[in-house]
Amino acid sequence: MIWQFGYITALICAILCMLWLDRRWRLVWWQDWRRAARAIGVGWIFFVLADLAGMKFELFYPGPSPFTTHVMIWPGLPLEEYIFLWFLAYQPLIIWEGYRRWKRG
Repeated sequence: MIWQFGYITALICAILCMLWLDRRWRLVWWQDWRRAARAIGVGWIFFVLADLAGMKFELFYPGPSPFTTHVMIWPGLPLEEYIFLWFLAYQPLIIWEGYRRWKRG
């Protein structure tokens, strides 16, 4: 039963680490939160639509896991998937901006 929140806990910890990096070096949210919200929102919507298309064409499907909460927001897409897709849209922005600053010196 305790493992039921394992995946969502790991996702939240990863997001908190990304937010800490972002805050520390003012990379994305703390540089321009409006632009960051738009970029993350567009990426998140793209990934959600890609997941839905993948399920429609039976490229993949969600399976039962003891590590998830089993809270379904949309049929086939659990709560953890939405959080993961938000992380997936946010992480490249952090990496890209960090790389750009590192290259500039």
